[in-house]
Amino acid sequence: MGVEFVIGVDLNSKNEYQKPNNILDVLLNSFHFLMSYSTKLQTEDADLLIEPDLSAYNRSGMNQL
Repeated sequence: MGVEFVIGVDLNSKNEYQKPNNILDVLLNSFHFLMSYSTKLQTEDADLLIEPDLSAYNRSGMNQL
């Protein structure tokens, strides 16, 4: 696209996994693994990758834990 410098932001980078309590937790963890792999592929060409620590937030909402 003619850009000289690519900046990427990985919003899935620092996520801690808890032991699943139910099937929904298992599905959410599985979905997150897929998202992590997809993000890795999408950001591998970034010149600068920003990876904020969002571990204080859960994956299914933006409420603080």
